[in-house]
Amino acid sequence: SSANAFLPFKITTQKSEHIAAYFDPPQRDSFLVGIGPADVHNRDPRAFPLVTGGAQIIGDGILALSENNSLVFCQLEPWSIDYSKQFNLKRTFRRSSYVLTRLLCNMGASCTTPLIARFSTPVDPNKNEQRWLDGFYLDVPEEMDDPYRAFRW
Repeated sequence: SSANAFLPFKITTQKSEHIAAYFDPPQRDSFLVGIGPADVHNRDPRAFPLVTGGAQIIGDGILALSENNSLVFCQLEPWSIDYSKQFNLKRTFRRSSYVLTRLLCNMGASCTTPLIARFSTPVDPNKNEQRWLDGFYLDVPEEMDDPYRAFRW
């Protein structure tokens, strides 16, 4: 693993297919709080470098924690998922982005949202505002994101 070049301990990985994993809910002081098995479900079965040793393995190794719980390994990278050619991968992209964001926030990274500020500045009915697109979505919603609404089923 390339992580072994800078880590004070050694981890082992093995390229293996990952589709789904099961793991119990994390302890409330864990960096994994808020992350569940559905968040690491992969709709694009392919090989990932799953953690196999040197850390506490979560699920099938798609997530792992160092022995002192100060380091998290997340092997499902949102930027490696291209949903532009295969729409069903959009959910995998969104959930893996959620996992990464949740991990970073749990580790102390600052994340902001315009939600509270929007309460003090209501929408102007005379303008064609689409500010809901800014700050609340990872990508621009498409009609297939909600087919019941778009196609009036």
